[in-house]
Formats: sequence, structure tokens, C-alpha cells
Amino acid sequence: MATIALISCTKSKRDYPCRAREMYGAKSPWSARACSLAQLVADQIYFLSARHGLLPEDQVIEPYSEALGDKSREEQRQ
Repeated sequence: MATIALISCTKSKRDYPCRAREMYGAKSPWSARACSLAQLVADQIYFLSARHGLLPEDQVIEPYSEALGDKSREEQRQ
């Protein structure tokens, strides 16, 4: 059985199109540590994006300025 890591998006993001791992992991110390740990223990890494939903780490996305913490509880559940 594959081990999957889920990492939430962060408010700090790159300002150019790039892979999800770079978009979220490079600007936030917390996310960078989460990505490093996920690489050690998980077979697959996904990011939970406030705009895009569930993203594989290698999916290229455009920059945006939304965060899960800014959403209502109902929006977070969706």
C-alpha cells in the first residue's frame, strides 16, 4: 500500500507559474520542512490548495492569492 502525504497550501507563494511543490514549499519554512519530511516517508505527495483542491506535487499552476485559512468552514470542507 502506498503512503500518501497531504500538505496544505500556504499564504506565501511564488509569483510565477511553477510546480506545486515549488509554489508552496519554497516560501514557507513550515511547508519546506513538511515537504522534506514527506519526501522521506511518503510514496506520493499532494498539496491541498485553496484554489485548485488536491494537487500532485509536480502539477504546474499559476500563482494566486488565496489561503485555506481565509476561507469559511464550509468552503474549507468543500
